[in-house]
Amino acid sequence: MYSVIWAYPWDFLDEGPGEALGRIADAGLTGVSVAAAYHSIRALCPHNPNRAVNHGEGGVVYFKPEKRFFADSRIKPLVSALAADVDPLREICREAERYKLKVHAWTVLHHNTRLGTAFPDCTIENAFGGRLLTQAFHKEKNRIRELVSDIRIHRGSRALFAGLQAVEPFVRSGEDLAERASAVIEAGAERAQFYHYGLMPLQNLGWVSQAIENA
Repeated sequence: MYSVIWAYPWDFLDEGPGEALGRIADAGLTGVSVAAAYHSIRALCPHNPNRAVNHGEGGVVYFKPEKRFFADSRIKPLVSALAADVDPLREICREAERYKLKVHAWTVLHHNTRLGTAFPDCTIENAFGGRLLTQAFHKEKNRIRELVSDIRIHRGSRALFAGLQAVEPFVRSGEDLAERASAVIEAGAERAQFYHYGLMPLQNLGWVSQAIENA
């Protein structure tokens, strides 16, 4: 089974890319889906050595964009402070090669309140008053194309990914998670993604291993 776990860049930067990716590889996972562009978040970090809670920056990219991709774009990406000295996505990709792990760029394209507030004519407003950048506007189409071109991480085929929560109260044990993983694979999913490395107790990686072995 092709299996992937979601993770945030600070999960790797705080623990050290090698240590975090080594744990993921030892759990039997095939790859990692790393947030490359993401909206706001406040996340518990149960095994992070530097912080118990992370208040994420809103609407930023976690790599160093190439300016040439956005030279003619009205809307330009906001770069995370984590990318001030290093390119997190590049570093994670480089280290993942050592462990033969695939890296997928987890890219949120439209949910961006900061850019939506700055460019209201390129948004729609949801029921909660949030601004969502929408592909219905020509200039926003350009930003989407340029952002994806810049990331340049490609899958070899189109596939159905099933996202599985690997934490309580969604699942109660490794057996529970394995049963759910088997069900989605039998239903036709080609790949499974487990949520979420940085948010789960480390013991839950054992649940993920059990699910991979039994799916």
